[in-house]
Amino acid sequence: ATLRYFDTAGASQAVALEAGELGFTYCQVPVVMALADSPSITLHTAEGATEAVMGSRLSAEQSEALFKKAGHYVRIDVHVTKVMD
Repeated sequence: ATLRYFDTAGASQAVALEAGELGFTYCQVPVVMALADSPSITLHTAEGATEAVMGSRLSAEQSEALFKKAGHYVRIDVHVTKVMD
């Protein structure tokens, strides 16, 4: 499957999803969720760097950068431990 969306610059983009992944966008940034042994978040920046977050919460600074839609983050990978019953 493919997640198609428009990025913060208005350009059409696509992210390939593997079996078992869920994709959606938040503030025009693609979020790819998958099951894992422990919760974590990986933020991908426009410069090609990554920021690892253990747990399931972003910092205030990371959240603000996402909310501003300035293009700092270009993808978020979220690993969750279970699906709702």
